[in-house]
Amino acid sequence: MRVVINSFLQDHGNAVVKELLSNYRVLAMIEKAPVGGVLIHVHSSDAERMLIGQEVNLLGRRFKVKHQSPLSNKFFLDIFGVRSAMMVNNLFMGLAALGARPLVMTPSDVNMETHVTTPTWRFYFGQDEPPACLKVHGFVTNQLVYG
Repeated sequence: MRVVINSFLQDHGNAVVKELLSNYRVLAMIEKAPVGGVLIHVHSSDAERMLIGQEVNLLGRRFKVKHQSPLSNKFFLDIFGVRSAMMVNNLFMGLAALGARPLVMTPSDVNMETHVTTPTWRFYFGQDEPPACLKVHGFVTNQLVYG
């Protein structure tokens, strides 16, 4: 990861990034994204707006900075073993009945060529912290196996 960070800091090739880096309090962290790519965390929404759409060099390749998903910081629950749309709907309604109130659900992975989804579904909640009903003895439940 150090190579990625050094590449970004030394060879980004972008005037906006250079301006933001000159203010040491703007850039919070650079990390590898779980789905590939790099996440650039900044301390202000102004800095985020400035970065969106900018192109940067990283390890000899050009990348465009994309807008972060509004769900990226929200609590989610992964449920494994979900085999049908009816199961998904029942789980959604069951979580809501418990007081968890899911905001949106999505399959964890979809093969775009075959349109096949994995049996793992992610349920997002419109809050940063887990719902109280998903805590067991003070520990957060963020993964369940169904069936």
